[in-house]
Amino acid sequence: SNWEAFRAAVASLPWIVQFLIVIVASDMAQYWFHRTFHRYPFLWGFHAVHHSAKSMDWLAGSRMHFVEIILLRSITSLPLFTLGFAPSVMQAYIGFVYVWSSLLHANVGGNFNRLGHWIATPRFHHWHHGLEREAFDVNFAIHFPWIDKMFGTFHLPKDRWPENYGIPEDVPRSYWGQFLYPWTRTGKKTDETPAE
Repeated sequence: SNWEAFRAAVASLPWIVQFLIVIVASDMAQYWFHRTFHRYPFLWGFHAVHHSAKSMDWLAGSRMHFVEIILLRSITSLPLFTLGFAPSVMQAYIGFVYVWSSLLHANVGGNFNRLGHWIATPRFHHWHHGLEREAFDVNFAIHFPWIDKMFGTFHLPKDRWPENYGIPEDVPRSYWGQFLYPWTRTGKKTDETPAE
């Protein structure tokens, strides 16, 4: 069948080519997933757990609601498995994305001004977590800022970092409090409330 021929063609690509395709395809899917979780108040309740970190360090990338993790990996990885990419490519990507996420959230210096327009850097992603109004709903890509440029959500002020991190919502600190938060929170998404 055509489907099997397509899967065989994908599987026959060199490993590194498969890996690069997976990175780009995953980032495009993750961009829209991420943006959707910022747009809709109920979904924001899940993602707010991730944004509730008041400081950025390598562990902030691991602060995610269990439901968001399941949905994210289902939407970004399962379709690629069905397209015929080698399991070793997918496993390598999952490992890579968690290491990459730790780097993006890390408390490291360096402006990477030119690099930050093409490859995600800590400063690029820190702006996504900034508490300043200018940082709301920007820089959704995980690997490639040019995706944000394509869709008008790129924000990277030259030589500046956010001054504060987190969100104005009070997200519980306990695991179970955070797990229940999407169902117990009230109100709109934080940036929909009028500024004081």
